[in-house]
Amino acid sequence: MIIWGSYVMNKELKTGEFYCPHCSNPRSFIHKLPRRWGHLYWIPLIPMDKYDSYIECQTCKKTYNEQVLDHDPRRDKAAAETNLSALIGQIMIHVAHAQKTELSAPSITMTIKDVLGLETLSPQAEETYAVPMDKNAMLDLVREHAGLLTAKGQEIVLVKSVGAIPLTPEVGRLVGEIGAAMGMTASHVNGVLADLAQNPAAPHLVEPALVPSQEQRATSA
Repeated sequence: MIIWGSYVMNKELKTGEFYCPHCSNPRSFIHKLPRRWGHLYWIPLIPMDKYDSYIECQTCKKTYNEQVLDHDPRRDKAAAETNLSALIGQIMIHVAHAQKTELSAPSITMTIKDVLGLETLSPQAEETYAVPMDKNAMLDLVREHAGLLTAKGQEIVLVKSVGAIPLTPEVGRLVGEIGAAMGMTASHVNGVLADLAQNPAAPHLVEPALVPSQEQRATSA
């Protein structure tokens, strides 16, 4: 009697580690490619249908499509930490330059850790402010990554960068540009600076024309 039929076999494409959504932890995975084979006496002889490959967690055995390998909260958190360190560090350097003062790398690191609520910074994060950018590059960096901060976070960054010393017009103008790059309005920036000066009735420290509103920016664009 001839025994024939078909069954599905899984080919292992690769193995590695990924962040398993079900386990909520790093886990080992196998990338599998299922394919149906025609068999004779249980010996696979004829390749037939090929199915979509999938990722199988070796702990919980849950399966996912390949896009799950792109999802890694640890990697996303590290990237956000690096980008925010660059943003805060470069802002601090430029504000200090406008104030005619110098900042040490340890003092910048301490402020960044305080703002982000971290005990340590990665070497990659510390490298982002080891060399000062030019002003335009700094403002571009702020525009690119300001979305990682809440509105309150943006205010904190400005306050930490300026400090408590008297504000000069040069510092006010620079902070206005930084605030605009973050998407803050002139009145918002002035409010932050007035609070910092501990004098709510103080005149505007940033000219509104230097910090265009969102409507003005949209019109000019």
